[in-house]
Amino acid sequence: MKIALVAPFAMAPKATTSARVMPMARALALRGHECTVLIPPYDNRDEWSSPKLEDGVRLVWAAPTEHRHARALETPHDQIAMYRQIVQRLEAIDPDVVHIFKPKAVSGLVQIDIWFRRTRAALVLDCDDWEGRGGWSKFERYPWALKWGFDLQERFSLTRNDAVTAASDELARRITGCGKPVMKIPNFYDPARYRGWSSTGNRRKGRLALGVEDESPIGLVYSRFFEFPLVGFASLIQRFLTRLPEARFLVLGRGHRGEHVELERLNAIAGFSGRIHYWGWPGLERAGQALAAVDVALMPSVNTIATRSKCPVRLLDLAVAGVPAAAHDVGEARTYVCSGVDGALVSGAEVDPLVDVAVSLAQNAGRPRHEVLPDRLLRGDLSLTKAGDNLEKVYSEAIRQRAAR
Repeated sequence: MKIALVAPFAMAPKATTSARVMPMARALALRGHECTVLIPPYDNRDEWSSPKLEDGVRLVWAAPTEHRHARALETPHDQIAMYRQIVQRLEAIDPDVVHIFKPKAVSGLVQIDIWFRRTRAALVLDCDDWEGRGGWSKFERYPWALKWGFDLQERFSLTRNDAVTAASDELARRITGCGKPVMKIPNFYDPARYRGWSSTGNRRKGRLALGVEDESPIGLVYSRFFEFPLVGFASLIQRFLTRLPEARFLVLGRGHRGEHVELERLNAIAGFSGRIHYWGWPGLERAGQALAAVDVALMPSVNTIATRSKCPVRLLDLAVAGVPAAAHDVGEARTYVCSGVDGALVSGAEVDPLVDVAVSLAQNAGRPRHEVLPDRLLRGDLSLTKAGDNLEKVYSEAIRQRAAR
């Protein structure tokens, strides 16, 4: 098949394009399909590049435009221009399937355009968040009119497609009510994304970067800081360090609204500054070293539409790196954390039970790393092979649906 995958935004700083679109494209290319990923880098204009071939996948960026608009108008101007460029590229490619990622902004406009022009391509929509009311939009600094628009765009798009891929059970359940074929495809293990993570020297490099030369336990919070109250993050870090006086702590991630800065301030006030490191969002190579260095991850979450709908790549990262995780049992946590095998799931949203489990995991962390990837990553539901199988199935169904409308 000739397949075009329309990314929602640039490869970075957000992760959907690099951690979801590209693994799917690589899984399909390995099966002999002709795949093109179309990328609108309105959120990172410097990423623009001329087309290139990577792992058998053709990457094409829409070009930022030159304009004299006020800075506040740059993004919407770029989005409209990039939407037009991508539509033109799709006309030239003439694909059998167009896979749209996220039913809003540039990719959402492309979906609406294709639907109403009734091109021959089957139209598949991918959802990895609940974008509208009650979902992800409430965590963004969008004006109310834009949030309303995204909610409308999402609801419109969920019924204007031939099939849907969903990243979580919550999304699959919600979308099934729209009357379209739905296939759950969680974020899965793509060896190309994790090149170098199995290096035996990563643990030592990571611990030396943290100033830890012995085997003292190191705890981890790996977060965007929307899924749990900030004071709760501070509390669980401080209680973990209090319970384990010899331990250190690493915080990976940043919040949209500077939550990571406030977290550092709260921990400093409590007197824990010297034992906590803040690395923000490291690149993939450094992230591999960081995760190899730590002994347990604390992954708290309250139960909301947004947290149930997400399929955090961070949980996949932990599974690939072999980091035991203490996680609240919300949404897709049970897809990546197997209690008694590579961590523990905790019901409710309390701090103390999560800390209790994390301390126990940290005290029993003397285990070999990177010797064998879990079977679910290589052959099970999180494998490249399983994802490729499911994508081919949903595309075949979408083509049938397209022929019937």
